[in-house]
Amino acid sequence: MKHYLLNTEAGKSRMDRDMEDVKKVTTTLKKIANPFQPSDDLFSLTSGMKANQQITSDLLGAYEKGTCAMTEFIQHRIMSNEVPF
Repeated sequence: MKHYLLNTEAGKSRMDRDMEDVKKVTTTLKKIANPFQPSDDLFSLTSGMKANQQITSDLLGAYEKGTCAMTEFIQHRIMSNEVPF
């Protein structure tokens, strides 16, 4: 078979480069925290970095803050009509 008929994607140098890329991705994934492993800390899924105390506090308090805001909205805008739409 003539050389110009071979697919360059199937050549040894391309396969070696692809294998190096796979190793790089594998190494990076091993450095990132496993999101399915139980932990008391919050981690970024994209960077694997641990969330600081302010971010952790904001995220853990979001449900309660949202519930309070919803209750206030219902009481002041829907039930009593204190604040018109």
